[in-house]
Amino acid sequence: MVFLIILGVLVLIIAAIMLIPIGADIGYEQGKIHVSAKAAGVMIQLFPRKKKPETDEPKPPKKKKEKKPKKAKKPREEKPKEKKKPDVTLDEILDLLKAVLNGMGYFADRIRVDRFVLHLLVAGNDPYNVAMAYGKVNAWLSGMAPMCKKLNAKNSDVWTAVDFTKDWPQVEFAIGMSFRIGLLFGMSLRIGFAALKVLLRRKKRIKAEAKAAALNPPDSNTENKETTIQDEERMAANG
Repeated sequence: MVFLIILGVLVLIIAAIMLIPIGADIGYEQGKIHVSAKAAGVMIQLFPRKKKPETDEPKPPKKKKEKKPKKAKKPREEKPKEKKKPDVTLDEILDLLKAVLNGMGYFADRIRVDRFVLHLLVAGNDPYNVAMAYGKVNAWLSGMAPMCKKLNAKNSDVWTAVDFTKDWPQVEFAIGMSFRIGLLFGMSLRIGFAALKVLLRRKKRIKAEAKAAALNPPDSNTENKETTIQDEERMAANG
């Protein structure tokens, strides 16, 4: 009897906790990830952590150890570091965004969205590829419009742009929402499984590309063929 009472009390406590309203503000803006949580109307920044304010009290001086003289080393020639492009395709970025929006749209009637930000800048050195990617992005947004309307964000900022001078596209995404704790588990599982599928496809693609590159090293003939094919596509597109 005592066990059943304790079990019933635990179930009631867990049910009460599940009904507590909480919030979150998650995003990737200006090249940085930020995560904040809201509880009882108070927003707490989880990542990146805020730096502690420096106190004016002087710290006691540390005892310096006597260092042995080191042998002079020959100066090395510093080579300029090449910037590595992120190994992710535009389709994979769009699939990840779709996974997040679909997972949230499934619970849209139980989520209050305070703000929604989605900026997609399509960029690249090849005008033809950039124009094709820009059309693909806008077609993707048109397909996702009904899902975004379900979220019914109070403050939304969505736009796309194109830039022929930059080497790599840029994405900014942020969402601030409020919901109950119980909803967090179902939403996390739904988004997590969908995102995991995208990441596994990306891993499979990278392995296949590495295997193909090892079997068929690039040469000048194949490069010339690719450029001629692209030129033919451009001429056909331009009429």
